[in-house]
Amino acid sequence: MCQENPKELEEENIDDYFDHGKNDIIFERYEKAIENLTKVIEFYKDKKYHSEDLFVAYYARGIAYKHLKKDIEAMRDFEKATELDRNSSEAHFNFTICYQKLFYESGEEEGLELMFKHAEDLKNGYKNYKNYFS
Repeated sequence: MCQENPKELEEENIDDYFDHGKNDIIFERYEKAIENLTKVIEFYKDKKYHSEDLFVAYYARGIAYKHLKKDIEAMRDFEKATELDRNSSEAHFNFTICYQKLFYESGEEEGLELMFKHAEDLKNGYKNYKNYFS
């Protein structure tokens, strides 16, 4: 890997960071996965034509944060992933799980409303998924 600044990375090098980040999750190297996926996010976040790559990077980094029990960071990444793909039932599900751990048990009213909104989006995403394969 050449440069440290994600803005200076070449597009062909960013694929290496992406692959390493996903593999780091598989091999349970979550801190390293976060580092690699953050470089991918920084590189792609201003490029509208890479929204699918950005979705996967946010979602995967959220998984890494979740495994490290960094629920707030995981929740932020899952929420960003749902903004990029409203039909991703996995992103909505993981957001809801993190939110539940943080806010549902504390009984905060605002937290409950947001959790239920994502639960409704999860239900709608599942319907779209089910209809797609029907």
